Amino acid sequence: MNLSRLLGTFKEWLDEPAGIPDACSAPVDVLVIDHSGSMSCADYPPTRLDGAKRAACRFLERRAETDARAHVGIVTFSRFSTLVAHAMPVKANLMKLKEALDSISISSATNISAGLERACQETKRFEKSRDRRIVLLTDGHTTNGFDPVEAACEIKSAGVQLDIIGMYKPNSSDSVALVPMPQCVLWESGFAETSTSRLCRKPQI
Repeated sequence: MNLSRLLGTFKEWLDEPAGIPDACSAPVDVLVIDHSGSMSCADYPPTRLDGAKRAACRFLERRAETDARAHVGIVTFSRFSTLVAHAMPVKANLMKLKEALDSISISSATNISAGLERACQETKRFEKSRDRRIVLLTDGHTTNGFDPVEAACEIKSAGVQLDIIGMYKPNSSDSVALVPMPQCVLWESGFAETSTSRLCRKPQI
């Protein structure tokens, strides 16, 4: 292999996660996790963010067990969004994805639309897949960015399932209502402790 070809191959390794062909047809889920300041609230001990990370970790484990072809990616958002992990084969990269979850820490502001937009971009790499889903874990209203309903409509028009998880307990003194989004599955209290099996099963809308 000559030097230019070797450098080109090396760049491909850097740009794309291992084991993901172009126009992948595998099932894909992108977890979109809120790490804004309010996710430090303790109604899910020790914090809402920790509850979201525990649930996401169990989700990764279940996907690895139940579907060898499944790909999972991770996006976070606060004031801005970050692609923490490209969607990759979850069974082969379980530890890498768990390490990505562990790296998430509290930040500031809540820009839900930025997180959804980044996740939608990631699912476009899997346009041949018939099973694409974005799972949003958040505790409330957006404070930055454009209307997240617009982002939700873009996701639906792309043929991607959108599920919304409310990471708060409705009776807590600092709970807030989630922004309503059209044609989305909305699960609220108890997700971090009880609804792993429901998250692992694609809901019908």
